[in-house]
Amino acid sequence: MDESKYISVACGLYESIELAVIRKSMIRLNYKTSDGNLSEISDQPINLISKNKAEFVLLKSGLEIKLDKILTIDGITFDSCNTK
Repeated sequence: MDESKYISVACGLYESIELAVIRKSMIRLNYKTSDGNLSEISDQPINLISKNKAEFVLLKSGLEIKLDKILTIDGITFDSCNTK
């Protein structure tokens, strides 16, 4: 698990994962691993969880990915929902 400080994610990113959980859809995620490498996975998200003041997607494979490490979902990049 990545222990770095959590950064709020774009509303659209969260909502896209949430919708995939409800629909039980497969998604393709591009993300940064805890050691800074880029990785890609196609998997089914089964839940969104919060722990240690951060949000994670739990995938069917058992992998947990910290939401602020996700770069794209199905090739889509999301803008931040922060307006400040």
